[in-house]
Amino acid sequence: MKTADNTMRRMAALMVVLCATIPLLAATPSDLLDKAVDLFREGKYQQAQEALLEIDREQLPAERRDQRDELMEEITTAVNQSGEAAQDLEDALAAQARKDLNAAEKRFQEVIDNKYASDAQKRKAAEGLALVKKQRDLAGKIQVPQTATRPAGTAASRPADAFRKAREERARIEAALKIKAGEDAAAKGQYDLAEQHFEEALKLVPNHPAAIHGLQLIKQHRSVEGKPNLIDETANRALLRWTRTVSLYQQSEGEIRGLINDRKYDEARRRVADAGQLLDAGRLDASPPSEYEALRRELDGLGQMIDVEEKDVIEEKAIKDRKITLEIERERERRVGREKMERIGELFNQAEQLKRQKEYEMSAELLREAMAIDPTYERAKWQLEAMEDAGLIDEQVRNRELFLNKMQDALLEADQAKAPRVTGKNDEIFAFPDEERWRLISSRDPYGVDGAGGETEGDRLARKALDTPLPADIQFPQGTTLRQAIDRLKEAGKITINVNWSALGMVGIDPDGTEVGDLSVGGVKLETALEMVLDMAGGTVGDIELGFDVLEGIILVSTTEDLNRKTEVRVYDVRDLLLRIRSLSVDENMGGMGMMGMGGMGMMGMGGMGM
Repeated sequence: MKTADNTMRRMAALMVVLCATIPLLAATPSDLLDKAVDLFREGKYQQAQEALLEIDREQLPAERRDQRDELMEEITTAVNQSGEAAQDLEDALAAQARKDLNAAEKRFQEVIDNKYASDAQKRKAAEGLALVKKQRDLAGKIQVPQTATRPAGTAASRPADAFRKAREERARIEAALKIKAGEDAAAKGQYDLAEQHFEEALKLVPNHPAAIHGLQLIKQHRSVEGKPNLIDETANRALLRWTRTVSLYQQSEGEIRGLINDRKYDEARRRVADAGQLLDAGRLDASPPSEYEALRRELDGLGQMIDVEEKDVIEEKAIKDRKITLEIERERERRVGREKMERIGELFNQAEQLKRQKEYEMSAELLREAMAIDPTYERAKWQLEAMEDAGLIDEQVRNRELFLNKMQDALLEADQAKAPRVTGKNDEIFAFPDEERWRLISSRDPYGVDGAGGETEGDRLARKALDTPLPADIQFPQGTTLRQAIDRLKEAGKITINVNWSALGMVGIDPDGTEVGDLSVGGVKLETALEMVLDMAGGTVGDIELGFDVLEGIILVSTTEDLNRKTEVRVYDVRDLLLRIRSLSVDENMGGMGMMGMGGMGMMGMGGMGM
């Protein structure tokens, strides 16, 4: 029956938990946290803990994660203290049942002092304390403080009188009970037992009239009936032994229940075994015999109760340990997930940096490493595909450039094969004009006739400034930034220098963060100093190639890739250099060779290539 009751209680508790959990499943983590807080404030600590365990900590906002952790610690303490309050209340009731008033008072007070105890528990504890006080009043155990120096008087004697009256009243009540028991025993012919009750009543209340009268009646009955026979005497002794056996069993039962409440199950089993031996020893004295069977069944029920209670405690502890283990495992998984995401984030940043540097293969390798950490990461997957495509396109561009260069070399070799060879250093063609041609060349505008080459006056001034040496005191000490160096060169060269900061920022160059190192450029050309500054700035962020160009009298500074996109076409007049090439013999002078070379392949190639 006990097992069935426990099963029904568990099923009812499970239904309550399910009903409380179903609405929580549809709530957000913040709603679940608010619900747990409300349950905690209502004193429903177990439900609050279960609601809190359903919350995924990583889905909470950052400002509420600390609140969740603090609430978890508080609820754990509350659950433990609430369980202790329930156990203290049970222990107090058990101690009160076996008249251990000091232990009962201590346990009741602990329940009242426990801030996590429910109102019902505290109310029962208060009622228990009041009952303990009444029991002490009846037992005459009230401790009255005595002051040795205080003289005896009316005020000092009042507590003593109250104590004496209470003790006398209790003695009269117990004496009346003994007299009633003696009269009942006498009516059944149990004169020895009746005599014993009357004598105990006289010990409680000396000269009690009813007790004296009872003893006199016993003497009269014995004088009339004579001494009881042997059968009655044996039956009376058996009854006394059985009564003592029952009394000892009841005492053992109370102690066993106390041990169960204290969760001392092994000791409780030993006491059950001792109580069983006690009942078996007095089995023949049982009157009626069915009373022995009833007590034996009750004792067996206590043994089963021990097993059920111990099983429940073990299951409760296992569930609690499992929840703690699950929480630890979830925390470990969250920590591993955070570490994975941090590592993947680092790999993505490095891959993006390599992508800007056009190191597509190295960038793809980092993305493959990110995919190995988390194969389900879709962003890494499509980013890897894009990087592989970019690497393939870059390789195709390089192959095309190589192909075009080789084709150009082949065409040049074919053109050279058509023209006569002139011996020179490194198998190059050298040609020297004659005196008349030298005069014509020296008087020609180097940038084309009447500006036909497209170079403006501003461009010529800018190039002249670039060719001008800087003052000897121009230096860039350690810590000079790129912006400071450019401003110093503009001031020293008295020329406009425009920097494409956005293009430099795309390759990782910060004008106010990138340093050009310790440079001494005094006495060098402005063009050389500018090249040194740009080389130092590009080298600090990964060998980025920077350059400059002249446009409309302004020096433009940017990346080489950006400058190459701005192709400028210039046309030069080379008609005065075009001559018909005539055949030469080996013993002809170098002047003829010079005219042939100048009018032939050499200068034509330079003009055609835009030099």
